[in-house]
Parts: sequence; C-alpha cells; structure tokens
Amino acid sequence: LKMYSAVGSWASGNNVNTARAETGGCGIQTAALMTAGQTGTPGPSVANTETYDGSSWTEVGDLELARNRIAVAGTTTAAVAFGGYASPGFGFTANSEEWNGTSWTEGNNLQAAKYTGGCGIQTAALSVGGQIYPGVTATVEQYDGTNWTEIADLNTARREMMSAGTV
Repeated sequence: LKMYSAVGSWASGNNVNTARAETGGCGIQTAALMTAGQTGTPGPSVANTETYDGSSWTEVGDLELARNRIAVAGTTTAAVAFGGYASPGFGFTANSEEWNGTSWTEGNNLQAAKYTGGCGIQTAALSVGGQIYPGVTATVEQYDGTNWTEIADLNTARREMMSAGTV
C-alpha cells in the first residue's frame, strides 16, 4: 500500500490482510474501508472487508455476497456497496449492501445488474455508468439511503470508470 503525504511524497504503509484485485473502497487516509475483490487472475470473488486506521488494516465483517469490481460510497462507519461481478458462476449483480461500522446488511438493489463507478455517502450515493450484460450502460442511479432511482444518463455509455464527489 502506498500513501500520499500532505508534504508531497509517497510512503509505504502496512499491507492488507488478504491480497486481492478489483476491490471497492472509500474513506480517507486515516479512516478507510476496503471490501470485496478477486484473489487470482482468474480467481474467485471474495467478501472480505478491512478497515484502515492510518497505520494498519483490520479484518472486519464480510459482505453477504462475494464479488469484485464493486462500487462503494461512504465512510468506515456508514457506507453502501453496490453492483459488481460475482465469480465464479453468478455473474453481474445488482446487489446493494449497507455497512454500519460493524456488519453489512442487504439493502434495495440497483435497477440493473452491473459493475459501475460510484461516489457519495451512504444516504446519498451515485451509480455512474458501467458494464452490463451484454454491453455498456450510460445510466446514472441515485441512492437515498433506501432506494435506487435512475436520474439521468451519461452522454456516452462507459465502463470501468471512477467517480468522486457528492450528490
């Protein structure tokens, strides 16, 4: 793990407990959350969730559905994880789960199964574009802490993108 310091240099931090790719995460340098991922290429999806306190990673409650390419919005005490790809065999998912700082619980699902970019907080998040089967979508959905609602479309359908900011 590399961290950027406010003084303009990168420094090594401690490693996560479970090495994996295609994870989702949110938070800040001293209070971060990382969840899901894939442990090999190809490899199975995992549900592992870890928090970072600025110096070390701690394994905490796992997602209900293991997947990779997941979007996460929020903080280490209140987050929402959505979409993704569950392998092997499950494929694209619309699942949405809420984090309360200790455990994940199933929430209302996205309008469509996809892996997507996401930003915001647990009660005001966006799902932006993404990979669907078969193809790419331009849809933007907003989460109000309970439901996902399609609010707009991107000018061009995109996948594997990042988003940042607030609703």
